[in-house]
Amino acid sequence: MKKIVKNSILMSTIGLIGLTTNQRVSAAEQKQETAPALMSSNESIISASSQSSKEQKPSTDNSTESGVIKNSESAAETKNKEEVTVKQNNEIGPGVYDAPKVSQRSTPASMNLLRNTSRASMNLLRNTSSFISSIHDGAISSWRKYGVLPSVSGAQAILESGWGQSTLATYGNNLFGIKGTYNGQYVTMPTQEYINGQWITVNAQFRKYNSWNESIEDHGNFLAVNSRYHNLLWKTNYREVTSLLKQDGYATAPNYDTLLNSLIEQYGLTSWDREVTDNVGSLDQLTANSNNILALGWHAINDANNLPYSYLILIDTNTGKEHKRIAINRGRRDDVANAYPSINTAAMSGINANIPVDSGMYGHTYRVISRYAQLPSGEGSAKDFDFGNTVKVPAPTKQNLGSLDNFKVNSNKISMNGWHASDYAQGKNTHYLIVMNVDTNKEIKRLKVNNSLRNDVHSVYPNVYNSGMSGFSAELAVDKSLEGKNFYVISRYTSTTNGNSDYVDYQFPNVVNVPQGPSNLGSIDQLIQNGNILHISGWHISKNVQGLNNNFIIIMNKANNKEIGRVRINRITRNDVAAVYPTVDNAAQSGFDIKVSVDAKLKQKNIYLISRYSNSNSGEGRYVDYQFINSLNIK
Repeated sequence: MKKIVKNSILMSTIGLIGLTTNQRVSAAEQKQETAPALMSSNESIISASSQSSKEQKPSTDNSTESGVIKNSESAAETKNKEEVTVKQNNEIGPGVYDAPKVSQRSTPASMNLLRNTSRASMNLLRNTSSFISSIHDGAISSWRKYGVLPSVSGAQAILESGWGQSTLATYGNNLFGIKGTYNGQYVTMPTQEYINGQWITVNAQFRKYNSWNESIEDHGNFLAVNSRYHNLLWKTNYREVTSLLKQDGYATAPNYDTLLNSLIEQYGLTSWDREVTDNVGSLDQLTANSNNILALGWHAINDANNLPYSYLILIDTNTGKEHKRIAINRGRRDDVANAYPSINTAAMSGINANIPVDSGMYGHTYRVISRYAQLPSGEGSAKDFDFGNTVKVPAPTKQNLGSLDNFKVNSNKISMNGWHASDYAQGKNTHYLIVMNVDTNKEIKRLKVNNSLRNDVHSVYPNVYNSGMSGFSAELAVDKSLEGKNFYVISRYTSTTNGNSDYVDYQFPNVVNVPQGPSNLGSIDQLIQNGNILHISGWHISKNVQGLNNNFIIIMNKANNKEIGRVRINRITRNDVAAVYPTVDNAAQSGFDIKVSVDAKLKQKNIYLISRYSNSNSGEGRYVDYQFINSLNIK
């Protein structure tokens, strides 16, 4: 264990809490080594006068940590000091690290370690929260890209860089001692290599990053591309992940997992894990052709009670701006529910979306975001998940064209005609028109149509397959499932009977609204006096007649608006009314045809009529009336 303590020491006494008594080191006994002055990218930071580090005497004021330059030390002062030589240390990982000289002694377990902490160590204690904050985003990104648990990434960064105070962390933002270059950037440092049976000091290139977060993310990539570590990816229990790291041979120190666990627990890094495991997702497939972007995957969050609406959002990677969003319905994913049993939306987290491609998307690359939103528009409070996946929409080599020449609604039907010509329709001889709900992007109706001659289209697009026979015409009966909604139409050519596979679609931009049907309406067909008989016929429809099973015609005196009398009636079938108002439930049984004797109460009166649906035998109680505009002078 001696070697790992020498190389890590966790750069603060707090980092040692949880070690055994024999593993604890008094910070006051650490001997100092200075770090090289910072040079520009891709330049050497090796002193011209020396390529090896030499141990310096401990400072009397304990104002520096091992391998750490005092903030007040100038570059000129640093230049004259010996440089730190780094060396491979498999006990704490596959990287190359500072090797400060530290003595080790046993201390009583009950001793307060902070008593022996140097002033520099105390300063470092105060800076731990700053370091932890600075590596947070990189740890989260490493999880989302590679599946490395954030708490473990953070603990490894702390342990292997000594809270970001190692020479490589200071001058190259390199927290894990990884050699080589990163995006062409590197720093050069002396390192001890075992060559021909002896240790010699040589100059080596080490990856240089723009930030510590970049270093953590690159370390995640290292674990992801090495198959020996694949068993720990996407695991959500930090103790399991640290155990697997040790088991897989990442580090040879026998208590490597214990050290990481202590750091995770001491500094509350499990909060990072909750951050990603309460809002998780993955795309199983993201592909594009010139017609659609297919997105398959899942996104699960906790506490979605106030976020009932789901969307997929496309972000143009060139502009960083949203290009399109579509409402989606989540599908069942039992595999996600099994993996994340604590997330209450996991079982219904599935995504299966075909996002229509418009011509402005050709050649552009898009990133996909899944959103749970408070409002139907996808705005308000929301929880997003950026999958990180990108897809490029290819420019079409073939043409897929169409137009709706007519798309309108009357009282009982939607009429549509137009054309759809496509080079992709070869071998796809079945043609459907699919009516889609604008608000939900869900299919409402599907109509099979026969193509018709369109010479005008063929004259404009003579080289497009089936342009000459690209026409269509169809009507769709309006029912209450369509009432009050906005619709658009997709034309589909397919080789299958049901049209659900091997197809090419064209989405027309036209939108039509099916208006709400009448809630209370009626008409008098006849109001005629023939001697002592009054003949009354007509109809009355209403959407609010549930439970109102008693029907009356009420005869009113127009002079004083008082009732003269009422006649109980039985409604009769009126198919003509139902055909015009198919969305009103009682339209088919809305008719009446009665004859009333003219008695003294009616004679010499100017009358008008009311039709009533009531829940009472008397016609009172709860009721719905319709007053007809017709009137008649009774003789």
